[in-house]
Amino acid sequence: MALRAGNLLVGNAENAAALEMTLVGGTFELEGDTVMALTGSDFGAGLPMWSAVEVKAGEVVRCGATRSGARCYLSVRGGIAAPQVMGGASVHVMTGVGDRALRAGEVLPIGNAAIRRPHSRSEAQDEQLQLARPRKRQRTRRIDISARMRIIK
Repeated sequence: MALRAGNLLVGNAENAAALEMTLVGGTFELEGDTVMALTGSDFGAGLPMWSAVEVKAGEVVRCGATRSGARCYLSVRGGIAAPQVMGGASVHVMTGVGDRALRAGEVLPIGNAAIRRPHSRSEAQDEQLQLARPRKRQRTRRIDISARMRIIK
């Protein structure tokens, strides 16, 4: 649920690839302006949880050890462009499923999974209030984004 919520907050398709951190986070630098969301467990990044946040090029986001729960998801607008195995971009190190674990210094390309505008906190609240109303089906479109995220630690 947290992964899906993070993607929806930043305007991605709900199954876009994001970073899953377990118990301990990491340090990330964005090479371009983007929108990101942290969902799930609080890893003390100093950013609002469960909200879309604008991040400027060169800003560093530090996620420490968990303060509650076990997993935190870092979703970026456009999703992480990662190789897919069995329909997902996950890596399970012990079984060798997926690509491989990420390392410090790697640069992750941002993909093109953005299909709508990111949600602000007030838009998300308004949308919840309108869920009971029937909606017209909206056409979705892909938005090209060419940015990258560097893993510092």
